Amino acid sequence: MKVKNKENEAAIVFDDVRFAYAKKNDPHAEMIIDHFSLQIQKGSRTVLFGPSGAGKSTLLKLICKLQKPISGTIQNNAEKISMVFQRDGLFERLSVLENIKYGIPANSVSSKKREQKAQQWARVFKCDDLLGRPVSTLSGGQRQRVSLARAFMKDPDLLLMDESFQGLDSALKEQLIEEILQLHAKRKFTLILITHSYSEALKLGQTMVLIENGKLQRMGEIWSMINDPSSLFTAGSMGYFPMNLYDLSSVQNISGLPAHLQQEIPEQALWMGFYPWQAEVVYLNPGDQKETDRRLERENRKDQNFLEAKMISTTEAGFGRLFVFTIQNHQIQVLEERKADQKMDLQDCSVFGFRILSRVYFDSEGNQIITRNIGDKSDGLL
Repeated sequence: MKVKNKENEAAIVFDDVRFAYAKKNDPHAEMIIDHFSLQIQKGSRTVLFGPSGAGKSTLLKLICKLQKPISGTIQNNAEKISMVFQRDGLFERLSVLENIKYGIPANSVSSKKREQKAQQWARVFKCDDLLGRPVSTLSGGQRQRVSLARAFMKDPDLLLMDESFQGLDSALKEQLIEEILQLHAKRKFTLILITHSYSEALKLGQTMVLIENGKLQRMGEIWSMINDPSSLFTAGSMGYFPMNLYDLSSVQNISGLPAHLQQEIPEQALWMGFYPWQAEVVYLNPGDQKETDRRLERENRKDQNFLEAKMISTTEAGFGRLFVFTIQNHQIQVLEERKADQKMDLQDCSVFGFRILSRVYFDSEGNQIITRNIGDKSDGLL
């Protein structure tokens, strides 16, 4: 039986790539891409995710050969590459039709066929009613439709998108995403997308690549990566509600925690984290101050996962309420999902703090050490 060559299935292969905006042998050059290795499969939809300055856009420039690595190799098996960036790069004085036609060279097909193809893609991206207008007269959303039509003129087998939906209204963004997904289903091109939007990543991506300081941190399926506490980087930077991170490097911060929590902190831990839905708000019904003080004392004594904290805001949303607390100069978010029978009104009660239901500890390298859940014997609840 013939064994498939996996390398032939790859659209892009980075092998130990390093890049710096400096001369090749400059010892002081700051590496933008540092020993980066990655394989992206043909026909896949991959999201490059990470903080600003992580090197994501540079990776796209390396793929397009707009930049050259100072070491390592990049194998590009794509024959036709198209790019759509946040800055569309359209020619202001030319018409929409002329801009779209620029997607393929004038001498590659007959003039008539080139124009017909431009009109076809204009219809696909719903800008065919704008063909005679100068690009300078278009709105941001119209310009992006023209950019996409121009990109598909080449019938790309690799489409690169860098924050291509930024600044567009949500309705138009949804339409464009749906159109790209439909085209991908039909044409099976490889899509590499840079975005800071979780909704865009979830809808357009299959695989997520996490990048920080020019290095590959982690790679996996989108759903397995969202709200992933395996490292400090993924826990604090990803998801619709990133993990609350509490700094344990300060004695003052540690002293603000209940005694039980102080005792359980691993020696090597520098951070404690928990997601907003891994805590619950503690309410106390109204009454005189003495009764309130007694109830608060009982709450502390019975449940040492309770943290007294000042509530600084609460936001009503479709899913429930998002509370923001402050404790030892940390802002903590607690998500309270709405229940069908919930009738409690914040005006009818007092909020004194929250209980942590599950928490994670990280070491100085940002690696997860241990997870504690309420109900563990180590929690010592009465």
